Amino acid sequence: FSLIMLCFLVLKEFLLYQITLKLSSQTDSNKSTINLQELNYINDLLITFIALCVFIGTLKFLRIINFNTNMKYLIQTLQASFFELFNFFIILFFIWFGFVNLFFMYLNDKSKDFSSLLRSIYTSFLMILSNFDISNFFAQQSLLGPFLFIGFSLCIVLILFHMFIAILSENFIRQREIMIAKRIDDEKYKMRMFDFIKMKLS
Repeated sequence: FSLIMLCFLVLKEFLLYQITLKLSSQTDSNKSTINLQELNYINDLLITFIALCVFIGTLKFLRIINFNTNMKYLIQTLQASFFELFNFFIILFFIWFGFVNLFFMYLNDKSKDFSSLLRSIYTSFLMILSNFDISNFFAQQSLLGPFLFIGFSLCIVLILFHMFIAILSENFIRQREIMIAKRIDDEKYKMRMFDFIKMKLS
């Protein structure tokens, strides 16, 4: 697939070069339409083959990762903590969306970042990622805005994300103990099998 993708890429660049030459050779008196349908079709095929290559590469990568014991720990940890994480993300969503509505209701006419519900969602998400202009926000909102921001940061960033880390850590420790016990049992089983074969051969 990668060779076919490379061929389509070369063909696309060649067609793009021809179209560029046609555009540069046109004058004001000699204007004609340029058909971009073939270039669009080649581009769609190229994107399809890129997606196939990425999909096959991801499958191969997951197959290689399956042999790594650390990835087994991670996968089993996520499987064991699925219901706890599901409940946690429901609670996180309700608290986060409550703050989004609070920001929207209080700041919709005072700040451009919270002028609509969608902008409030976007800005609140940026606040979680710490990619938010705090100085401008504090300059516009001198009374209740800083208290809302501090409450949001304490509740979402500190408390809830630490709960997330605690859920994962607890399940990771439990799964690691299970894997170590299983490995010890497997080694004992192999030793018993080895002793049995040794006894039968002697």
